[in-house]
Amino acid sequence: MEGSRGELRVLQINLDRGRLATDLLHQEIREGSVDVVLGLEPGGQGNFVRDRCDDSFIWLAPGVGVQSIHRDRGFVAAELDGITLVSAYFSPNKTTAEFSAWLGRLEEYVRGRDSRRVFIAGDLNAKSGRFGSVVGNAYGRVLEEFLEATALIPINTGGEWTFSNRMGSSLIDVTMAGDKVASRVRMWKVENERESGSCHRYFTYRIKPRGEIEVAENVREWEKAKGWKLSERGLE
Repeated sequence: MEGSRGELRVLQINLDRGRLATDLLHQEIREGSVDVVLGLEPGGQGNFVRDRCDDSFIWLAPGVGVQSIHRDRGFVAAELDGITLVSAYFSPNKTTAEFSAWLGRLEEYVRGRDSRRVFIAGDLNAKSGRFGSVVGNAYGRVLEEFLEATALIPINTGGEWTFSNRMGSSLIDVTMAGDKVASRVRMWKVENERESGSCHRYFTYRIKPRGEIEVAENVREWEKAKGWKLSERGLE
């Protein structure tokens, strides 16, 4: 079911609890074009792993191996192939203090894993220049502090808007990852021409499997910890 070379084909979308958006997503799934959906604000039924508030969800294709699932308020996580995938949502109708407290809970979860292998996709209603937004807001400033605390790297930094309605357009959907995962992400794209049925656009990208490069890096770190001369062992 996975893409070429064992890559995970990922689709990220906020369904905005809409029926059309949900139907279109089910069509994408039936066509077999994705292995993982990291979604927000689900509508209707679906074979989704949802968080405790029904605000975020993950869908995994048959054959995608999962080690564990974690459900929390506003985010849900799945561990697979040396990655912790997190889908997260936070409402714009809450206070900055509530957002900060919620991010604190998410930070605690990230720190309980290998944060370098964590990948977070979400609609946090946060606007920040770190993700390419030309304007900021209070949520965005708190999110920037979260990035500093966790050392996660913004993936979408190109400034393309991700949400549009009659009130205007903005960049509120984000992806971020620890360095071990960020280096495996490729073909990240905002799908401007595809109909999502939602006020939010589709994001698509691929995550490469752990390969020889990462193995070599792990061997190098281990050899250095042992104090061996890598040049003598043919590794430098």
